[in-house]
Amino acid sequence: MLGEVLRAVTGKNYGPTIQKRILDPLGLASSVPTITHDVRSRLAVGYGPLFDDRPWWPGRPLAPATWLEADTADGSLCMTAADLATYLRMLLNEGDGPAGRLLSPNAFGLLTQRIAKTRGEESDFWYGYGVITGTQDGHRTIEHGGGMVGYFASMVGDMDLGIGVTALINGPGSPLAYTLAALDLIRAEAEGRPVQLPEIADPTETSTASDYEGWYRAHDTDGLAGRPTAFLASTLGNRLSLQIEGETIELRPSGDDSFVTAVPAFERFPLTFVRDADRIVGMMHGGAYYVKDSVPTPEFAAAPDEWLAFVGHYRSHNPWTTGFRVVLNRGRLWLILPAEPDGLELQQPLVPLGESWFRCGEDERIPERIRFDALIGGKAHRANLSLCDFYRVNTR
Repeated sequence: MLGEVLRAVTGKNYGPTIQKRILDPLGLASSVPTITHDVRSRLAVGYGPLFDDRPWWPGRPLAPATWLEADTADGSLCMTAADLATYLRMLLNEGDGPAGRLLSPNAFGLLTQRIAKTRGEESDFWYGYGVITGTQDGHRTIEHGGGMVGYFASMVGDMDLGIGVTALINGPGSPLAYTLAALDLIRAEAEGRPVQLPEIADPTETSTASDYEGWYRAHDTDGLAGRPTAFLASTLGNRLSLQIEGETIELRPSGDDSFVTAVPAFERFPLTFVRDADRIVGMMHGGAYYVKDSVPTPEFAAAPDEWLAFVGHYRSHNPWTTGFRVVLNRGRLWLILPAEPDGLELQQPLVPLGESWFRCGEDERIPERIRFDALIGGKAHRANLSLCDFYRVNTR
């Protein structure tokens, strides 16, 4: 859409416009505005999860990511870390570049104005027309991240000290964590404070581990597909594990009340503990639901028979969202994604809006929709999620 706006305003496509108005004036000779086969030989190979149908975390296998050409205005730039730093320097100078101004004071004000809060209501970080601004340790900051299939980037700068950091990763990861830590170290050095390396958090620890302790039993043993009918959730310090038939299964936190594991019986879906107010009452794993030992066995309304046609695994050639699963859990349909695309959580209930048509999530403001059709043999063979078609595959 932004590319169409640029074409309407300038009369030229996105690539030539960015080249003429940004890359050339800043002298970014190593950067190109669009991803094409001509530039592929200059790029580091991008990587993605080897198993793209289940949760991933650092340490799990990778494979070369899908290659694609792109000339859209939402992630097709190819830049070096040095060129990205030059661009960030222009932002730290409030739009002033080495050959003159790229942005007028008014345009820079529009770019950085505070429109929508990010990082929660308690934060002081805001998204404007293209960048995030905020306050950290009493300093004004400016930052933004970027992502393409197989690649991620981050830039963050201190507007008061005039320093910044950029980072590029050719695979899954969080470059923002590195840029924020590096900027904090540089800021400490500039201010004469003791320089302390940040502590590396243990990715297996969670402060809420004790909330989940106890026995859990399957609410319904139908369709457990090799999963246990009962297990014990136990803790050792701030680590959570499952005890199943004498075997200990270590869990890794993955969002609020959710965990992942590489054990085959549980690796395909997140293990999500369910709360009633602040009390843990059960755990959801795909289509299976486990009830906590201290909770009476609940009764759930039966799902309409026609919803059974929608349960299954759907895939597409979309390199950003390659597939998802639809399950029935507690009488409701749920959409479960292996990774989190823009606008969607990894796991959310499907709220019926009409025949074969659902909203993705409880919040009425959510625009994402999914529609099922192409019913053959009592199964839907196509699901249209956010205007992208996905097709049923017969895998578990």
